[in-house]
Amino acid sequence: MEEVKLLSTNQEGEIQYTNITKRLDNLNWSKWHTKTTIVLGVGWALDAFETSILSSVLNLIKEDFNVTSVTEASLMTSVWLIGGMVGAIFFGWVGDRAYSLFTLLTSLSPNFYMFLIFRCLTSVGVAGEYSAVTSSIAEFVPSKHRGKLSVLIQGIQIRFVCSELKNVLGTWGVGALAANAINIPLVDNLPPHVAWRVACSLGAFASIFTLFARRFLPESPRWLLSKGRIDEAENVVKNIEVLCFQPNNGDNIEKSLFSVGENASFLTQIYTLWKTFPLQILFACTLDLSQAFGGYGMSNFMSLIILPNIVKESDIPRFYTIASLATFPGIGLAALLIDYIGRKKLLPLSYTLAAISCLMIYPSYTKKSSSSLTLSFFVFSLFYSSSWGTGYSMYSEIFPTFIRSTGIGMAVCVGRLGGFFAPLLTSYIFEKGDENGTKNVFGGFILISSFFLITVIAAIPFAYYGTEAKGLSLESACEEVRCSFDEQERNDIELLDRREVIPLENLTSLNNS
Repeated sequence: MEEVKLLSTNQEGEIQYTNITKRLDNLNWSKWHTKTTIVLGVGWALDAFETSILSSVLNLIKEDFNVTSVTEASLMTSVWLIGGMVGAIFFGWVGDRAYSLFTLLTSLSPNFYMFLIFRCLTSVGVAGEYSAVTSSIAEFVPSKHRGKLSVLIQGIQIRFVCSELKNVLGTWGVGALAANAINIPLVDNLPPHVAWRVACSLGAFASIFTLFARRFLPESPRWLLSKGRIDEAENVVKNIEVLCFQPNNGDNIEKSLFSVGENASFLTQIYTLWKTFPLQILFACTLDLSQAFGGYGMSNFMSLIILPNIVKESDIPRFYTIASLATFPGIGLAALLIDYIGRKKLLPLSYTLAAISCLMIYPSYTKKSSSSLTLSFFVFSLFYSSSWGTGYSMYSEIFPTFIRSTGIGMAVCVGRLGGFFAPLLTSYIFEKGDENGTKNVFGGFILISSFFLITVIAAIPFAYYGTEAKGLSLESACEEVRCSFDEQERNDIELLDRREVIPLENLTSLNNS
């Protein structure tokens, strides 16, 4: 009787029986994992550098281009979000190739409107990195380290110890810190109209390095599996096992089922997301909307409204440099707690603290004390970094492999759309003022804080219906297999769990799926 292993087939829609994903999860930490996370982390840090480099000099740009309205000046932040929305969905593949060129063009902008156009196009390239890095972290890192490392690589440089790993990871917090620190000597020693242009041009060099580093990463075995490219996935895993000095033919590792996705068009993937995974995509979009509105709204509000009234122009980069240091304890705290108390508890806790600390900045503003303002914004930055670090680590755990990048991209897209309106709305509330004609600073803080609380509300249904991914493999966290099969197919799963090789005539509905 002829027998076959499902591992050898690769038709679309077919159910594969393989242990490739478990072999990835079962690997002990090695130098290969360290090198991979460094590549991802450095790229993430350089993206942070590009995103943050102009935050502390927005007021200089506003004055250089003679922009008098705060709402109009807020377009500098808003166009960045529009570019991010487009790039997250459509242009991940041009990422680093695009934004190195447009970063240079931004620094050479002859007027305000050309600046807005080039800044928007720069963001198109940067946004593609968000989806790629978040997916790669989830798909290459063993499940027992995924939560901690996902938070760490997106937020902090820290000496991270797990088994044999003792390595310094460069990530988002480092990039933001470097960007603000570099602006200090530039603002101190160069004319204002030159300082911001030099700062802007530095982002181009960061993008060139990112483009070079990405060439050393292998294709994701999980993505190859989802496309039915079984042999390629097997070869990639074998190479990784050799590089990790842990060769394994897979005979001693339990196999599980994996559904081969179709090579669907972009629009088909979007339709699949909303039809098949509506709760997951709504939850992810809510997280990113809350994070982007709160973060970019606060950054713009501080740079154009709060700081110019309290802090000297030359001290604004120093203010942001100190605030950037808060990322380290904030993300470190999230990394320690995410696999200890779990995502379901940490998410609402961190966003609640971010909302409260946002409101606590207002009393410092009314005192007109730079030291008090620095302290309160440091506390906010700590809890804010904790909240988005937790949120980003969850994106990759709620979508199956074949549609993960699209799902994350859609969430980033919605978040950036919300972030686009944040600077404009907060500036509008400020300039409109209250009933006495006084500029409404407190209203801006109220609006920003309320968006953090949206995630707290969304966390309630997630606590009941979502999957707690603490310690789970990526496939288990996504419930990928269970969501894909009907009752008859689940009966076949039970059969296959007991038999590694099955006769052709016993495949039943499995071969017809």
